[in-house]
Amino acid sequence: MRKPDFIIAGVAKAGTTSLYNYLGEHPDIGLSHKKELNYFAYEDPYIRQQWAHLPFPATSWEQYLASFSNVDDAPVIGEASPIYFESEVAPHAIRERLPDAKIIISLRNPIERAYSGYLMHVRGGEPQLTDEQILESAEHFITGGYYSEKLKRYLNLFPSDQLEIVLFDDLKQQPKQVMKQLFVFLGVADTNFEPALSERHNKGSYPRINALNAFLKSELVQHRLAPAMPAWVRRYGNTLVRINSGDAPPMSDTVRHGLQELYRNDIRTVAEIIGRDLSHWVQTP
Repeated sequence: MRKPDFIIAGVAKAGTTSLYNYLGEHPDIGLSHKKELNYFAYEDPYIRQQWAHLPFPATSWEQYLASFSNVDDAPVIGEASPIYFESEVAPHAIRERLPDAKIIISLRNPIERAYSGYLMHVRGGEPQLTDEQILESAEHFITGGYYSEKLKRYLNLFPSDQLEIVLFDDLKQQPKQVMKQLFVFLGVADTNFEPALSERHNKGSYPRINALNAFLKSELVQHRLAPAMPAWVRRYGNTLVRINSGDAPPMSDTVRHGLQELYRNDIRTVAEIIGRDLSHWVQTP
């Protein structure tokens, strides 16, 4: 069985699902049968503790390689596990097992990413927070926005020609150019291939009635009641979740300004690392 040629290593909430789907549409690229194999973070105690319900569909090297058996004849194969960007263990494990692998990292304005993460936090059944509570939170939707040290882990282990940094802004505004850049990076024959870029993947939402959402997403319902229920009841529950989903509220000025101050220095460091002007990340639109 072949080893993957590339890995989308993160960042979560920065377009990794879109990249996974767009790359997978290319006829010369094959992807693991599941997104987020998470294999290289399996031995990380921090990841296992912080994300207790994170799935690990491949926990052995044999299982990991078998995850690509469905696309073994594709010229280029790869996977996407955004948790690798968070893990201290993953970069070293990837380097040990896949020293020649190409690494794709997508970076999103951490201010926008933090708010998106907060909205997902609420969608997952957690309580809504005040502006002050959001800014004071030690939850991952805040801590995950400090990129510089995480970036350095990969830069210290992989040569520059094996790393491709994508900006979420560019993916939104110039998707054709970004995808061509990635196809060139991965070495596929047809670098002008155009995936279905108009299709949005992993679009966010927000519960209309938070109490109902919290109940439907609770440990009691998700892990105790639902497995014992007939399929039609589970489908009805999923329908209720969809009906209860609406558009997310915009970020308040208080949260935006607070996040700008939290991330300002790290954004400056990231800009120096990747050689891009990121000053617009800390400007109020």
